Amino acid sequence: MESYVLDTYAVLGYFLDEPSAETVAEILELARNSEIKLYMSWINVGEVYYIIQRRYDRKIAIDLLENLKAWPIELFQVSHELVILAGDIKAKYPMSLGDSYAAALTMRVRGTLLTADKEFQRLENNIIKIKWLKKHR
Repeated sequence: MESYVLDTYAVLGYFLDEPSAETVAEILELARNSEIKLYMSWINVGEVYYIIQRRYDRKIAIDLLENLKAWPIELFQVSHELVILAGDIKAKYPMSLGDSYAAALTMRVRGTLLTADKEFQRLENNIIKIKWLKKHR
């Protein structure tokens, strides 16, 4: 069964009804129908939370987080193994720490990352597979 990993960009695009929202909705439907496995790191959930809180307010961010927890995804706890893998990626490639966790989780589950974040271009095909989403407006 195919596995996909949502990065922060994908989730924000969905909640903010950006151009990537339709593709993310299709992926969520596949996960609901048990046609694929869908994952996200708690680190990236934290990024979504703080970005929405900064842009709107804390209550909206908490509501969004509760909504996200009901999605057909496995929210992946940060383990020693994932910390080491994310650290190795961060040491070799210039990217945010959150992005290094999304990449590490993608490697861990042998999946495909859903993103439009160009920081991941260096990793494509050499380190991880990527399904590119439409950029935000």
